[in-house]
Amino acid sequence: MKQCTRAAILALCIDAFPAAARAHGMAAAFDDLSRVLKVGDLVYVTDMAGVTIWGGVHQLSESSLTVAVREQTGDKGTITITGEKRVFSNGDLTRISRSNALGSEGTLIYPASWERVLSVPPRAELTVVLETGEKRRYRFGSATADTLRLLASGGREETLARGQIRRIIRRGINDPSTDGLVAGTLIGAGAVFAPTTLALLACGAECHGAGTFLATTTAIGAGIGAAIGWIIDEAHKGTEQVFPAPPARALRIDVLPTVGARSRGLRVSLAF
Repeated sequence: MKQCTRAAILALCIDAFPAAARAHGMAAAFDDLSRVLKVGDLVYVTDMAGVTIWGGVHQLSESSLTVAVREQTGDKGTITITGEKRVFSNGDLTRISRSNALGSEGTLIYPASWERVLSVPPRAELTVVLETGEKRRYRFGSATADTLRLLASGGREETLARGQIRRIIRRGINDPSTDGLVAGTLIGAGAVFAPTTLALLACGAECHGAGTFLATTTAIGAGIGAAIGWIIDEAHKGTEQVFPAPPARALRIDVLPTVGARSRGLRVSLAF
C-alpha cells in the first residue's frame, strides 16, 4: 500500500507554472531588442542582402547587435563556433528569429508583426505606448501597413506612424474563464492519468485498489489544471497586446523518469 501511495505521489509531481510566463516576446523596434534578447541567446539573423547566419548573441545595445557565428558541418551535424563576429546596426537587418542548440529555427523576434493591428475592430479601446514611453488612450479608427488612425477624446483624430509606436494594447475585452477551466481540466487530467497508470503498473500486485488511486489522482490533476487555467484566463482578462504580437503558445508535456535510492516514478512537466 505504501508503494502504491508513493507511486501516485511521484506521478503528481507536475511543474504547473506555464512556460508562457517565461517566454520572450517580439521587439517592436531595433532598439527594443535588448528587452527580448540577452547575451548567449541563439538566433538566426538575416541581413539586407538576404544572407542568413546562425550564432549566439555576443553583445547587445540599443544601436547594435553582435553575433558570434556558428556553423553546422558534416553528416553528423558537428557544430563549430567559428570565432567570427558579425556586427549589425539598425537598417542592416530584415529578420531575427530564435534558435535552439541544434540549429532549429524558432519564433520570430524582429520585425514585430503588424497583422493583428489591421484586424482590430472599429472603435475598440486602445492604449498606445509611444517610443518616448508616453501612454495614450484612444479608440481605434483604421490602420494601414505604416500608419494608425486613432480617435482621441472629443472625437479628435490623430494619425501615428508605425515607427512612433512601441506597444499597442487593446482594452475592454470580455474574455470568459470557461475556456481556461475546460482546457486546464483536460490538460491536468491527461498529464496525471498516463504517468499514474505507468507507476501503478510498475508496482504490480502490491498496489491494491489501483483503480481508486487512478481515479483519485486523475481527479486531483484535473482540479489543479482547472485552477491554473482559470488563473491564466483571469490574468489576461480585459486586455490583449496586439503589437508587438506575443508568440503563439504551444502545449508541451515532458515525462521524465525519477530514480532514487528507495523510489522510482515519473515527473511530468507542462508548458503552454
